[in-house]
Amino acid sequence: MFRSPAIVCKRFFTQSLESKFPISPGASPYVLGVFGLTPFIGSAVGMMYFPSSIDQLLYFETVYGCSILSFLGAVHWGLAMTDVSSKRFVMSVVPSLIGFSTCLLPHLPVALIIQGTTFLGLYAYERK
Repeated sequence: MFRSPAIVCKRFFTQSLESKFPISPGASPYVLGVFGLTPFIGSAVGMMYFPSSIDQLLYFETVYGCSILSFLGAVHWGLAMTDVSSKRFVMSVVPSLIGFSTCLLPHLPVALIIQGTTFLGLYAYERK
């Protein structure tokens, strides 16, 4: 039996969100979030099949990671506007600065490691 990806994502993610938010946003943010991983996955697969383009694909991943970090920082900025907290404002700016800094690094694998660490750090911050 075929199940819509929207239904699968909604069931997977909504259980933990229902306790935090009284109104469920539906499945579309989760589906869009999964589709947001497509450039990361696509470039990783591209590196396997097109090894001559590894430099361009690494740069693509770095720039896309920078934009996602900026987006995540913007979410914290919006939350800080409703709950004024200096810690929240700091967490809204730091991901963008780290992301931009990684785009300037000459060694792209190091930039991706720094971005990955930043993503994990943001995840840990948001989970607490």
